[in-house]
Amino acid sequence: MRKTTGGIVSFLTELALSRKSVTVMVMILLLGLGVYSYQQLQQELFPDITFGTIIVGASYDQSDPTTAATEITDKLEGAVLGRASLERV
Repeated sequence: MRKTTGGIVSFLTELALSRKSVTVMVMILLLGLGVYSYQQLQQELFPDITFGTIIVGASYDQSDPTTAATEITDKLEGAVLGRASLERV
């Protein structure tokens, strides 16, 4: 193996290539510390977010889709659109 004088980077490269088991152990240690740190994060960093959802279903037996749309769906949408806190229909 060729010895060079290039500072810390060349030292680490030479160490990693000559002692592969040490390199693997250091990487496993770093991975383990990362997993442990991730698990120790405070809960407030991940707040509970709930989105209110309402689903309305209606059926109009023995009718075609056009009649159901005009007789029921348009009336339901008109009643629901009157709510002030509604963002999307």
